[in-house]
Amino acid sequence: MAPTARRAWPWYLASAHPIDGDEAQAVAAAADAARNYTPGVLARHARPGDEPARHALLTRDGTWVVLVRQRHRECHLRVSVARLMHSTQEKEHRPSP
Repeated sequence: MAPTARRAWPWYLASAHPIDGDEAQAVAAAADAARNYTPGVLARHARPGDEPARHALLTRDGTWVVLVRQRHRECHLRVSVARLMHSTQEKEHRPSP
């Protein structure tokens, strides 16, 4: 039996949504995003009234893994809740005159 090739899906941070509230509100916002968010690559090509196919799985750790498909395009999303622990602002060094 020949081994099957596995297709690697690149994951990247597409967006972050600060939630003013407790963890329960953040979990509810993640569930809403998993059920309703349509990636731009699909939304750009959608016609009025189109609704993509959606398969949403909730993992044991509370992360949503979502497959959104429309016509010949598909996107995989991972929606999770995280607490921001560290952040820095960009600094630009000014060259000496």
